[in-house]
Amino acid sequence: MKIKEPISEFVEYMFPNTSDIILGDTLNQLEKMESGKFDLTITSPPYNVGKEYETKTSIEKYLGYQEKIIKELVRVTSNKGSICW
Repeated sequence: MKIKEPISEFVEYMFPNTSDIILGDTLNQLEKMESGKFDLTITSPPYNVGKEYETKTSIEKYLGYQEKIIKELVRVTSNKGSICW
């Protein structure tokens, strides 16, 4: 299925009133959420390779930040849920 419309319009059409797209600092947004809230968590992290939309940093800082995010993803995903990284 080829999609021409923006992802938010697709999600709204396919899953009305059941989905949200959350924009903002990932760690900040995750920390605001209750534990076990989601049965499915899908994320696409930056890859730290210097793309124009990301800030490349040392591998140590990158991995440290990703570790914090992964811990929060596990926390907000239910025990029966899955995380697609």
